[in-house]
Amino acid sequence: YSSEEYRLLRADGSYVWCEVGGMAVRDAHGFVLRWIAFIIDITERRAQQEALRASHDQIAAQAGQLELQNEALMENVRLREEVERIARHDIKTPLNSIIAVPRLLREERRLTAEADELLGIVERAGYRILSMVNLSLDLYKMEQGSYIFRPDAVDLVDLVDKVAVDIRSHAASKNVMLKLVSGKVQACAWAEELLCYSLVANLLKNAVEASPEGATVTVTLQDEKAASADEGADRVVLSIHNAGMVPAAVRDTFFTKYATAGKASGTGLGTYSARLMARTQDGEVSMQTSASAGTTLRVSLRAAPAGKVPPTARHAM
Repeated sequence: YSSEEYRLLRADGSYVWCEVGGMAVRDAHGFVLRWIAFIIDITERRAQQEALRASHDQIAAQAGQLELQNEALMENVRLREEVERIARHDIKTPLNSIIAVPRLLREERRLTAEADELLGIVERAGYRILSMVNLSLDLYKMEQGSYIFRPDAVDLVDLVDKVAVDIRSHAASKNVMLKLVSGKVQACAWAEELLCYSLVANLLKNAVEASPEGATVTVTLQDEKAASADEGADRVVLSIHNAGMVPAAVRDTFFTKYATAGKASGTGLGTYSARLMARTQDGEVSMQTSASAGTTLRVSLRAAPAGKVPPTARHAM
């Protein structure tokens, strides 16, 4: 049995596709006794095949266009991030000048206590902005996997106190109370102070913004001992709890870059950068939320090795 497809010309000038086939009936000696043949009109089937082929070609062309558009978008994002990185680097020059002015004024003239305090505010703000700029450059390195982690002992109780001072006015504007529960925990993490400061500040600020007015945001510190040497080092766990609930629309993307909801000026970088900084320090950040229990963010960091003390404690010795 065999068949072939042919295009035949009709009398009216149109074409018809036919499948022509047949088979031979042979006797016991192999001689052909008769032929059984068939001719089938396959014009419609061929039209469907041509339409399907054209559709596949169109889809392939559209896929190619989408791939080119995606490559262009990725290049635009890369260029934007590169420009932002250069801009942040250029900001450091005028910032250094701003920070130097208070010191020069103190050296050149006698200041009143009020003037000295005002200069102190400018100086601290300048250092804080400079730290933020440096951190943004470090975040770029973390994303690229080129950041060099330089751990030291970090007193998380002292660090949370510093963060609370910086965002106290923001909490007061919502009538939100900040509460630290540490007990007798020796909460020293094996981490970097600037990264920990930014990590905690991002998460605590988000907790205050998400908290209902008049509620309390609680920060709890506790030790978490490793069950065995195989399980790894001891951990220090910092938990931030607020009464608000994370919207269902962003729960699955809570730690995703640029994911945000409910904040007109939100960039969606707070929780993303917090997790990135935690993982850079061999830590992790997780989230649990519900209408009844509120929202708890759990930050787990390696505990400082025995005998290691924070720089602030070393300077005081």
